[in-house]
Amino acid sequence: MMIENLKIDAIIFDCDGVLIDSEALLEKVDLAYFDKLGLGFSKDEYHDKFTGSTYADNLRVIAERHMEVHGHPVHDTVAEDLTKLRTEMLENELKAIEGAVEFLEILSLKKAVASNTTQNEWLERKLERAGLRHYFDIHVYAAENVARGKPHPDLYLFAAEKLGVEPENCMVIEDSARGVEAGVAAGMTVVGFSGSSHLNHSEHEKKLLAGGAQHVFENMNDFSAFVQDLMADKAA
Repeated sequence: MMIENLKIDAIIFDCDGVLIDSEALLEKVDLAYFDKLGLGFSKDEYHDKFTGSTYADNLRVIAERHMEVHGHPVHDTVAEDLTKLRTEMLENELKAIEGAVEFLEILSLKKAVASNTTQNEWLERKLERAGLRHYFDIHVYAAENVARGKPHPDLYLFAAEKLGVEPENCMVIEDSARGVEAGVAAGMTVVGFSGSSHLNHSEHEKKLLAGGAQHVFENMNDFSAFVQDLMADKAA
């Protein structure tokens, strides 16, 4: 990616799979629960339907598959049951993406988190658990802040407005095709991230590039070096 023409004043981070290595944990919990329900999602299908989506959309997909497979509605405690399982897993095993702390320590640009996590409280709790919350001041925004989550641009536009930065001067880093689509629709420079432990880099890179990401980074250290080069070029 050519960096000399970019004028970036802020970086807006997705959370799960970019800042925190949560997607592998969620995949493990979700697929085990889906097997218990007899829904039969493959890993590839799971990534396509669930990664980067809102929890409400997750529940809709579960309900549709349950009706398709079993011919009757899923039980009415599914949201509560899955939330409990996910929360227990994340509370016990959640960690920051390797290199995230080091990058945030030196990042001088304005920054925010914009995540399809449903509630601000739970988003902040995940970041706190991973040791990252304090890097973002007030700028942690979950899907409840807007009418439409990703892949719509609303959440990224909301974060940019709160940061006081024009969308065209924001860079988004995303690990999902839905998130990439949202950033592109917001008129921002979008890069992809495939460093989460559950991903195959080369395969996921193709999906993110196809969605509109201008470049895909396999680890946070490479993204940090890219941003530092960008800042050096900006200061020259």
